[in-house]
Amino acid sequence: MTAEGGFVLHARGSIIGNNRGGWYERWLLPNPNALNNIWQRAREDDFEFEILHYYPWDGNFSEYTVSQALTDEQRETLVLAYEEGYFTEPRETSLEELAEELGVSSSAVAGRLKRGMRLLIEESLIVKSEEL
Repeated sequence: MTAEGGFVLHARGSIIGNNRGGWYERWLLPNPNALNNIWQRAREDDFEFEILHYYPWDGNFSEYTVSQALTDEQRETLVLAYEEGYFTEPRETSLEELAEELGVSSSAVAGRLKRGMRLLIEESLIVKSEEL
């Protein structure tokens, strides 16, 4: 990894089928060719890994986040809900108020929030054993 100018952004150990240990890692590499070189070196060393997701990086750290998995509508709805206090206790706004501000139905807002939160949880907190 370091020979290719990359580094690990996140690494988490995981138990996969038959109690085998494994790792779930998120890497930052300078270019797609670096990934190819790492893949070839791993094969030469009889080391296996699987690429679950590939996101090209444009060099801007502020935009390199798991929120890339969200649609624009999900991102807009989640940010507005956060800013308006939907996630505070007690809530400072309602689905209806968010819907009015976004110009959509409250059921559309609820769906965007649910799907968006699910994606964020899947991308940042959950490692599925079948993916490993």
